[in-house]
Amino acid sequence: EALGTRLMPWQQLVADVATERNPADPSRYQYPIVVVTVPRQAGKTTLLRAIAVERALSAGQVATFMTAQTGKDAGDRWKDLVSAVERSPIGGHVRVYRGAGAQSAIFPNDSFIRAFAPTPKSIHGATAHLVMIDEIWAFDQVSGEELFAAVGPTQITIPDRQLWLVSTAGTARSAFMREWVDRGRQAAAQAGGDLAYFEWSSADHF
Repeated sequence: EALGTRLMPWQQLVADVATERNPADPSRYQYPIVVVTVPRQAGKTTLLRAIAVERALSAGQVATFMTAQTGKDAGDRWKDLVSAVERSPIGGHVRVYRGAGAQSAIFPNDSFIRAFAPTPKSIHGATAHLVMIDEIWAFDQVSGEELFAAVGPTQITIPDRQLWLVSTAGTARSAFMREWVDRGRQAAAQAGGDLAYFEWSSADHF
């Protein structure tokens, strides 16, 4: 709400479930991986923005990295987030760096939200509490797996890590997304898993 948009019921559902803590170890999230697929113009960007900012405010030195189908798209998503933050009550307390390749919003507690290009090299060597990859439909199997593999080492030492994979409908070439839809549906049919899956689609989608 502080960012100017109240969450819709579906967004609130995802936010509530995806951020559940592990009962056996509250320092960890129940679901290290969150997969969300929704129709276009449903509000996924608004949801990601709220999750990223809440996470940045929840503790000090939380590192959030966000990307999309291209570096330009990632930068545009980040700019939208920054605009919402700057209009919010906390806007005057956030330092923003807009340089190419170094787009960061840094909060008073030293948490930050940073955009990165969707390539393994762009996130190599980072330490990331939260990674958000938007529009995963655009990645083929090879590029998607390479990016996923690059994210892993950035989070290996972080107990409360999360990776969000989010998208609208894919195409016949969206093999990476197809894999995660299959994994998500399997996870949703079982209890006690570590993958949270949310899907809103037509009956013949995928």
